Amino acid sequence: NPRDRAGRERIAVAVYAQAQQLKRQGSDSAAVSMYTEAIKLHPAAPKDWSAQLAQLKLRLANQEYETGVRLMSTDVPAAIAHFEAALRYAPDHTQAQLRLERARKMQDNLRAIGPTRKPD
Repeated sequence: NPRDRAGRERIAVAVYAQAQQLKRQGSDSAAVSMYTEAIKLHPAAPKDWSAQLAQLKLRLANQEYETGVRLMSTDVPAAIAHFEAALRYAPDHTQAQLRLERARKMQDNLRAIGPTRKPD
């Protein structure tokens, strides 16, 4: 019942506890989903819930960004996927935005060159 404020609050607290458990287990991506759901469910979610969610999203964005940077010289499509993932977690991640643009340009340049042939 959407009008049952106390019931929604209890459910939100249980979902929040599950999110914390997932985070402790290292399932950060799943924890993001659970934190988000808990905040949506709670009629007046505590501010620290949003702060924890933002902190977790930033950490995941940074991990995705770093992975993308490492892959940039060897696997441009994979690097692009990681930069895009970073931006899903933190849309204002400036470095990921810049690297994504650079990687897409690299990919376009590589496509323009075409497949490389071995000399006969």
